[in-house]
Amino acid sequence: MKKASKIYLWACVVLVAAAIAAVAAVMVIPSHHDLARDPYAIERIVKVDLPEIVEVESEDNLDRGSSRWDVYTHLVQFGDALSEESIKKLDQRCHNDSQHWLKNAEEGYYRYTAEGGVDELYAIDCEIHHDYAYLTYTVDESEGIFLFVAILLCAYLMLLWGVVLVVVGVVKRIIKNKRQQQ
Repeated sequence: MKKASKIYLWACVVLVAAAIAAVAAVMVIPSHHDLARDPYAIERIVKVDLPEIVEVESEDNLDRGSSRWDVYTHLVQFGDALSEESIKKLDQRCHNDSQHWLKNAEEGYYRYTAEGGVDELYAIDCEIHHDYAYLTYTVDESEGIFLFVAILLCAYLMLLWGVVLVVVGVVKRIIKNKRQQQ
């Protein structure tokens, strides 16, 4: 087997392995849409133990005409007030991570904000009050498309590379046969 063919086959193996790993990661790691849709995921989002949720009011804008953003809002009512342990944890977060956490002592709530991802993929705004929380989670509707576009682009390039290798191989064989006939 020629060196170019070996390199091509190894590149195909790497592409397939990367695609399998990407699909596995998508299946294991929750998407922002999954987190945003679930009002009971608030603890996973803010990474603080909160009281049990007893009532939820949720809304989304999925019936809109056109927008790039899917917006999920949840008003969750706690069964109990914030515990002293939760308040200590929230105070620590405000002290240690002031980029994401803020304590509004006047109005009596803690605010968690986060944003990120490729091309501002998501934004989170969560107010945690004494006995309820209000969460707004905004997600780009094209979440995950970059991964699939990259895999598709690589597959297209691999196909193009394979066609070029076949054409080069056929041309070389034709030239070799013509030389042998002379």
